[in-house]
Amino acid sequence: MSELNIYEDGELTIIVSRVLFENKKYYVKLPAIAASAIEAEIIRARLTDFISWHPHNRVAVLRVMNRIGVFRFFDKEFDVRSEKLREGIDGDRQFEVLLDDLVRLSREIVFDYSALTGSYREANRNALNASLLERFN
Repeated sequence: MSELNIYEDGELTIIVSRVLFENKKYYVKLPAIAASAIEAEIIRARLTDFISWHPHNRVAVLRVMNRIGVFRFFDKEFDVRSEKLREGIDGDRQFEVLLDDLVRLSREIVFDYSALTGSYREANRNALNASLLERFN
């Protein structure tokens, strides 16, 4: 079985070691295994929204949008980062960019001042991480 590799270019010459950047196009050379196994791995890694792949092709296009963090794909770990949070920008500017995004996104939220204050939540004592809504609040 050939190994999975991710490349920065369509000619598959510049290999990515571990760090990917959000909203950038990458080319994935998939292992030479059954298409059903590849499809199952794409689903398991939660990449279905970000990968464009035809079952008869061993090269797929990957573009992660509006997500950052770590994902495992064929037993390799990749770190998706945002260009906005790169180390070359000082902390004040990083914070300013995040606040600008929150202001821009909150303009699209519809508020009803006569509605009850609260949110729907499911109790799950086994959950280790707070929901996105709880973290936002």
